[in-house]
Formats: sequence, C-alpha cells, structure tokens
Amino acid sequence: MRGHALSALAEIGDRRASGAIAGLLKDSSPSIRGKAASALGELGDRTSVDTLVAAVRDANADVRRHVISALGELDDERALPALTAAMKDEDAAVRRAAIQAIAGIGGDGGSRAPHPHPHPHPHPHPNPNPNPNPNPNPRLLEEH
Repeated sequence: MRGHALSALAEIGDRRASGAIAGLLKDSSPSIRGKAASALGELGDRTSVDTLVAAVRDANADVRRHVISALGELDDERALPALTAAMKDEDAAVRRAAIQAIAGIGGDGGSRAPHPHPHPHPHPHPNPNPNPNPNPNPRLLEEH
C-alpha cells in the first residue's frame, strides 16, 4: 500500500511531498526505502540530494541501487563524491548504477568523468603545419 502511494506521489510530481518521502528512506522495509529513493529521483527535487547521499550507505544493495539511480536523475554534481565511492561497492549492480549515474550528470548526455587520456584538443590535426606546401610562392603572400 505505501509503495503504491509513493509511486502515485512521484507521478503527480508535487515536490511538496519530498520531505515526507525523504523520511521514508529510514523505513524498516528495504522495499519502501528503495521506492522512496526512486520517487525522490522522479520528483526531481534537488533539495533531496543530501538526504539521498546519506542513503548511499544503506545496508541493502537494492536500496543503494535505487538511491544511486535517483541521484543520477537529480543531475547534481554534489552527488559525485558519493557516486564515485559507490563505484567500489561490493555489489556489481550498485557499481553499474554508479557508473551510469556519473555518466548522466551534467545534463548533456556526456560524461563528467575524466577522460583517461586527456589532451588539449579533442581531435588534433595530424599535421602540425596544415599548409601542404612548406615553401609557398612569396608573390602570393604580397599585398595587392
């Protein structure tokens, strides 16, 4: 019953419910905690980020996965340290969720994770001298 109510609140999209839903992240039922996390992500209320970050350490792996997915949906860089730490979680599904959440933060669909081989230009020109003729005709360079 409570799970259905959480889903309905998330679908309605009324962010005023965020506080009540956030309180359910401490419920004794892992199912309710997971649904509460998902509902917070669906609501898109970034005031929930700190509460969700604290819940990344939940004892239940399914809850941690829901929390991490919700943080990814909220698209807030404040979650990056917790998400980065979750990449070392003992549960493979939690690690995958953390990677996906990090990749989605930034809103442009790209990853904010550092590139393994950074360089100043995304695609540097293979020839540093793009002029195909190294000895140009000096008359072409004269002003007319």
